[in-house]
Amino acid sequence: MRHTPASEVNTGTKHRRSEAVATRLKTPERTPMTLSKERARALFKAFFRIEEDLSAIGELQPGTLLVANHVSFLDGLLVAAFAPTPCVFGVDSAFAERSPWKWGLRALEKAGWGRVVALDTEKPFGMRELACALKEGETVCLFPQGAIRRELDPVVFEPGVRLLQERAREVIGVYIGGAGQTLFGRSLRRVSRLKRTRISLSTLRLDTVSAAEYWLENRRRMPIPG
Repeated sequence: MRHTPASEVNTGTKHRRSEAVATRLKTPERTPMTLSKERARALFKAFFRIEEDLSAIGELQPGTLLVANHVSFLDGLLVAAFAPTPCVFGVDSAFAERSPWKWGLRALEKAGWGRVVALDTEKPFGMRELACALKEGETVCLFPQGAIRRELDPVVFEPGVRLLQERAREVIGVYIGGAGQTLFGRSLRRVSRLKRTRISLSTLRLDTVSAAEYWLENRRRMPIPG
């Protein structure tokens, strides 16, 4: 019987270990998503009283444009969590590229919640990318007020958003109410510490961006249901 030298055994063991390491590097292990949309919705409903009417976004057509009012830092997370498909979010470049929040946005991109396109009022490249996304059938979400506003402020859109209407196959208004009264909004004096804040989410299919602006302005005047 032939005895295998110890040097050959050690060499074979090292070779197998090298192959195992190479395999792990080539095909990384599948790890569960840190925060799935289902878990995110459950967390939102645990911390806030969510009143939702999302029938208009139950089945989104390719190339849908979502336009929403902007009252808190939670708005994008709410839309991303409750939308049935990943969205392309148009975000101010100062917020998307230079603020501390950019790391959270990148984490959500890696988690598959959608992707972010930086918008700059002096450069048209971001709006062009959103227009291309609509043309290719992606769902685009935009907060056309341009910045976070107080919930009592009128809903007035920036003029550039109407350019996307030509590429959108459908326009859906998304109203977010109550989020501005949380710690993530601007109306800190109205934050309630004794009870969970009620947040209202409602949607409506509309023909044009102007119709969405009109609907959101009138919707904010209505009391939050519940």
